[in-house]
Amino acid sequence: MSAVAAPNKSAAVRSAINYYQLSQHILVFNNQTSDICDHGGRAQMRSLIDDAKNNKLILFSYKSPQLSNGHAIVIVGYSAAADGSHTLIAYDNRYPGQYININVSSDLKKCTLILPDKKEDVSSLVCCSDFSDFDMIDIDGPNNDMRLSDEKYNRSSGTLVSINSSGAVTVKNSKGQTLTYKDGEFGGDMEILSKSMIVRSTADGSPAPEIITVNVKESDTFTFEGTDKNLNVSLTSKNIFANVETTADKVVISENDGIHASGNDISFNGSLSLNNSVCDMLEFDGQASGDVKMTYSGDGIIVDGASGNGSVTVYSNVVDTNTAKFNTDCSSIKISGDGSGVAGNVEITASSKNDGVYDIKLAEMQNRKFAFGEKNITMYYKATGSVAIASNEEVVYTSSNPDIVSVDASGNITALKTGSATITAIEADSGKSDTCTVTVKYAWWQILIRILLLGFLWY
Repeated sequence: MSAVAAPNKSAAVRSAINYYQLSQHILVFNNQTSDICDHGGRAQMRSLIDDAKNNKLILFSYKSPQLSNGHAIVIVGYSAAADGSHTLIAYDNRYPGQYININVSSDLKKCTLILPDKKEDVSSLVCCSDFSDFDMIDIDGPNNDMRLSDEKYNRSSGTLVSINSSGAVTVKNSKGQTLTYKDGEFGGDMEILSKSMIVRSTADGSPAPEIITVNVKESDTFTFEGTDKNLNVSLTSKNIFANVETTADKVVISENDGIHASGNDISFNGSLSLNNSVCDMLEFDGQASGDVKMTYSGDGIIVDGASGNGSVTVYSNVVDTNTAKFNTDCSSIKISGDGSGVAGNVEITASSKNDGVYDIKLAEMQNRKFAFGEKNITMYYKATGSVAIASNEEVVYTSSNPDIVSVDASGNITALKTGSATITAIEADSGKSDTCTVTVKYAWWQILIRILLLGFLWY
């Protein structure tokens, strides 16, 4: 049987569970169900069993004579029986404390759920192991985000406005039209083109708050006002991406100006797209006694209103993520290119007099490269050395010929016999990799010893 962790111990399973629980309430299955006895149904069942054997997570939607409506479960494991039949291990939210079994006959014509208190026969089914059909972000990543939409593929133009699924928020566009949302209910006179829900799972597998996303007509400015001093909002259009998590009372996001959060003694985390030669997006995290503004300035942004400790994160297609922390009493800082012309290189400066002159350098971030210091290394027999690459992430090292050159988890290498080996280093999270070649030779004195030793033995 496939090894299956308990639901609350597996981040991937928990993510699929989150996704599937929402699928009970939102119509996402646009494919026509296949009758279990038809050729199409048996083909789907055969594919489902193959995927389960390969330890894939499977979203399994089915209809049963014992159910008035369809139901969905997550298949997480497989075991085979001696008579050729199959047992699928599944999670059903009606029985959250345990897994259930599904028995499938050897001819694939009969499928029965064995539940703690009853049995359910499957009459028709839809199964999906490729969650990307429904997922517009990345269900297979460590922090899985899933999108359930009332349109299978949302291609309509407009602006995506995202808010927390709990609480109350009022959104206003530049025309004065409003969109109200409170605990699942929409109101206001702003036209909604489509709506969807994103459910997230944290890195440890626990559920995160769901996000409601509505597609509305384009506007250059949107204003968000909440009631609980806990706004988590984002805006995505062809001209801007902005995301704000703050305890402010009001947030204004403008394509031309950036982000403005209003309030007193607020915490603030804001991300703003730039899409220039320096970086794709900048994120600022900090505290403020009053309003915080993130406004565009050249190839970067200016943050006004924040003071004390904070951090800036740079996102670019040439660097994974670079983060720098700063400490300043100045309330105006500037994050921009450092003048080198190298993408990902950013300088953080402060204005000592808040007069628009940024005369204090707080931090500098350079484009981090993941590479060996030397590409071709020569070592003597039995010598040791290090090829470790500096990284904030875990690095995995391997040797193509460990009997010639061994390498340990810290990047230390040992020459065991003459020959060549390729050392590969991979960053566990980012997937970046690099290689170097290590050649092992005898030193002159080692050659002399071997000649003397072999000569003595020959004699």
